[in-house]
Amino acid sequence: MCIVYKAEKLIAIDLFKHLQDSKSDFPRSSLIDKAYELSEKWALYADVITAKNENGDLLGLIVYYANRLPQVFTTHVWVDVSVRGRGICGKMLKFQERICALKGFTEHHLEVACNNISAIKAYKKFGFDEVELLGSSIILGKHIDEEYH
Repeated sequence: MCIVYKAEKLIAIDLFKHLQDSKSDFPRSSLIDKAYELSEKWALYADVITAKNENGDLLGLIVYYANRLPQVFTTHVWVDVSVRGRGICGKMLKFQERICALKGFTEHHLEVACNNISAIKAYKKFGFDEVELLGSSIILGKHIDEEYH
């Protein structure tokens, strides 16, 4: 399977559709309750990394804010259940960090729910460490690799 990784701006309706389509991945999440509001905010202020197959089907998505140096903040990471465990998340994160490093960013932070143990383990595998406990979430952070600067 050919996978294309791309940095792109998505319009609000595409982001809203993604949130609606992936709501089973986020049970009890405020993401779904605020899907329209979030999609509008992301379309206006966030950058997006996508992973798509040769047919253009969305396989993975990272939504992040890269608007205040030196820190980029990832707000949403999703990989389709059918392709999880194939390294797509790691490749998207590396691609994202390369782009951010070129823009002068040196720090990468993200927020993950405390009970999302598999995501926390995956992020730690990618070099993230716990920075702060924030209610029911953990802020993880890392330095963007020097190789990208």
